[in-house]
Amino acid sequence: MTAAVFFSVIPIKRILMLMNDPHRNIWTENAEYLRPAFLEAASTHTASLITFGIQQYLEKGERHILDMGGGKGEVAIRLASEQHYVTLVDIDPEIIDIAKSNFAAQPASISQRLKFIHGTVDDLLGLTFDIVCCHSVLMYEENWRALLIELIKLVKPGGIISLVSVNPHARAIRLGRQGKWKEVIATINTGENCDPSYIQSSNISLDDIRLEFERFKIQELGWFGVGVFEGPESEECLAAEWIAGMSDPYRQVARCFHIIGKKSIAST
Repeated sequence: MTAAVFFSVIPIKRILMLMNDPHRNIWTENAEYLRPAFLEAASTHTASLITFGIQQYLEKGERHILDMGGGKGEVAIRLASEQHYVTLVDIDPEIIDIAKSNFAAQPASISQRLKFIHGTVDDLLGLTFDIVCCHSVLMYEENWRALLIELIKLVKPGGIISLVSVNPHARAIRLGRQGKWKEVIATINTGENCDPSYIQSSNISLDDIRLEFERFKIQELGWFGVGVFEGPESEECLAAEWIAGMSDPYRQVARCFHIIGKKSIAST
């Protein structure tokens, strides 16, 4: 799921219940509220930028790819159109149905390359993939490291893992783009997200992911910023986003970070 989602429409008692229960998945418990916001906020630019990043490290030849929490299938469609086989997994049955409709509208050469699974990582036991993608999903898990460990197990030795998560260092920048100046000041002063209209999701930084990569012998191949400018969608804006997302200091303040790693050949 590749969009930051508002939760201002969720009843406050429900929010407090979730924040006090570390074992619940925010999306699962509140899909009826979050799903419409996600569908409205989903950006074709975001999917294109993520796909561009993955393509920088793809070798020639078809690959078997897992898109964990693949949402509407924007990234999966792009990867399948490059002659790869994609397994899209999502916990939300209505989102899966939308993804199926999106693929049904594609030529058979693309649609036949996709498999859908309504479920979780637990439904993939015994499988491995050349590439494992998990984009804007980890932050919805209280125990995100446990999910990351399971995803790493699904990567074949020598395979690639692609992760996207909200950049905690860009909170104030995002609020500033919206003109929420009181929230900007509070966020800078506290280091916490002080805008109640956003989900209080897990706080995952690029360095947190790097520590896990080191722990499991994942070589970092590169990283990108996704959503530096977030302007109206156009070819010019997409080009500017891609260039900025590869460059410091711009990628440091992007809405999300996209990190790609390679699993050791010696891994089992």
